[in-house]
Amino acid sequence: MVNHSEVIAESAQRYIDEVAQAEKAGDEQFFFWFDNASTLEQYFDNGVRTLEGEILTEKVRNALGSTENASALEIGHGGGRILSAACGKFQHVNGIDVHRSNEPVKRRLSDAGIDNYILHSTDGTSIPAGISDLDFVYSYIVLMHIPSMETFRQYIAETFRVLRPGGVAQLFYGRYSRMSWKARLRWYLPGYREISKAKTNYTSLVITRRTAHKIAREAGFTVLDSGSSLRPDGKQKGIQNFMTLQVPK
Repeated sequence: MVNHSEVIAESAQRYIDEVAQAEKAGDEQFFFWFDNASTLEQYFDNGVRTLEGEILTEKVRNALGSTENASALEIGHGGGRILSAACGKFQHVNGIDVHRSNEPVKRRLSDAGIDNYILHSTDGTSIPAGISDLDFVYSYIVLMHIPSMETFRQYIAETFRVLRPGGVAQLFYGRYSRMSWKARLRWYLPGYREISKAKTNYTSLVITRRTAHKIAREAGFTVLDSGSSLRPDGKQKGIQNFMTLQVPK
């Protein structure tokens, strides 16, 4: 029988180690580990496009209203490319991630004059207890890399916990219909040991839209919208689905 705690620990440690190695190699190698851009300017521009084009959709904006005095949280802030853009939209932004290499992110944000954020290192399953009463939670290219369905359920429950009544979440996850049969096997057998051995930054979990919505509703959410991520050309469906969720008022 698979020990879920060991699966999470193994997956998180591989990620921590690889990000730490990228940090040692310099800022460009660190940031490009998260997004293979040609320049640092393009790297952060990509974050703006993702936030405005895929995360803050019309349904999200309508549900949130004005974000000027709103608080947000990013699950899996990585190298800060989306978080830096979010800091320009929200009054305050929290970023959480498993890795411990936040200094390059802090330096880059400081150089850009951004200071309305806090970065937290987490255990890969939860949101720090001190974070609560948020207006918005989002996650992009993160939940497709977690090691199991149980972890996915935990993050959905944690997202519900930290949002205020009426709060909104925009969560992207691995798109089942785009995956190979090996990736689909991980959905059918969520406790399968091999899920902990998927290469870092490779898809380790895929979920059907019906199952994702069911888990969200069981946590207490109302599902406002759903769809697919975009490929870099902006025209075709990408490898993620998203669901727009709201805590009942």
